[in-house]
Amino acid sequence: MEKIGERIFNAERLFLVAAGFTRKDDTLPPRITQEPMPTGPAKGRVCMLEEMLAPYYRLRGGVPRGAVGGKARELGLL
Repeated sequence: MEKIGERIFNAERLFLVAAGFTRKDDTLPPRITQEPMPTGPAKGRVCMLEEMLAPYYRLRGGVPRGAVGGKARELGLL
């Protein structure tokens, strides 16, 4: 199941890269990254997306870079 999920994630990333999307397009709406939560356990906090993206991609094995992506080849997507 994990391998299937990894293939889905990487297939989607390959499609997005082919369509011209880049890391700068990985974003969230301003209300999540700029407006503090009004209530609940996260009250007063915002999502620190920029700080989280690099570690996230590192854990995911990087961002697929088109047809030469080693991860995509490893997963049988190319």
